[in-house]
Amino acid sequence: MKYIENNINYDKANDVLYYSCGDNSNSYGDEDPDNIVVMRDMNTDEVTGVTILDFLKMYKQNDNRLKDVPLVFDTNGIAESVMKRLF
Repeated sequence: MKYIENNINYDKANDVLYYSCGDNSNSYGDEDPDNIVVMRDMNTDEVTGVTILDFLKMYKQNDNRLKDVPLVFDTNGIAESVMKRLF
């Protein structure tokens, strides 16, 4: 797993992006849509992070599922950071 920037890690072998935007020790994950798991606090339901399976594959294919994620963070900026640091 490679540290990309603050609160962002990327697993190149499995193409998985992990983003944390809060304390996710008391969180659960909702996978909706497929391949995008939004982590939410058990008590407040606030978003605490996102895990995206097949992240770069989805990004390169301009997958519509990623269009819902920018409400939490900038997928374009993160994809550029991942590609700069890995390739």
